[in-house]
Amino acid sequence: MPQKKLNEACLALEKGEAKGVLLSGSEVIHSIVTEVVKNGAEHLGWPAGSPTIPDAAFEGIEAQYKMDLPVVVYPLIETAIRAGKGHTPEKHSKFMGELLAKFSEVCAPPLCV
Repeated sequence: MPQKKLNEACLALEKGEAKGVLLSGSEVIHSIVTEVVKNGAEHLGWPAGSPTIPDAAFEGIEAQYKMDLPVVVYPLIETAIRAGKGHTPEKHSKFMGELLAKFSEVCAPPLCV
């Protein structure tokens, strides 16, 4: 899910332009790496104007600082959350472990096999 689309959805909710939003996405990084980097393709061959082609995943300041991949952005988000809560690294690790454990419970067997 391109960050731009997430931002637009949040703004629509904030402004009252939408009562709810449904976000869905998938990673296109594999396609890009396979076709462009490994196979030397100049483009992915997707038709112009296709609704399946996402807008730029990042723009403006994100592009300026090359903040286009989760591996770059997520640590910043983690650090901001930790700092905002005033957690030590140890306390934040415990906090995040407890938070994310709930996600594991949602997809625990027999629901997800």
